[in-house]
Amino acid sequence: MTHDEAIQQLSHLGRRRAFGRHVGSDRLIQAGLDALLAGVAPPRSPEEAARFLRERPPGERTD
Repeated sequence: MTHDEAIQQLSHLGRRRAFGRHVGSDRLIQAGLDALLAGVAPPRSPEEAARFLRERPPGERTD
């Protein structure tokens, strides 16, 4: 799995949860492991997370 595919998978699961759909813990754990192996690093601070959200292309924004 590539870095971008891992991000897409996490984003998809996040949207499902945001819309009230059930996402099993097995899928969340697998997505987290896939992301870790693909080199996806979580933001280290709230400021870094906010910067990441501001820098995403407009088509990927969810806010």
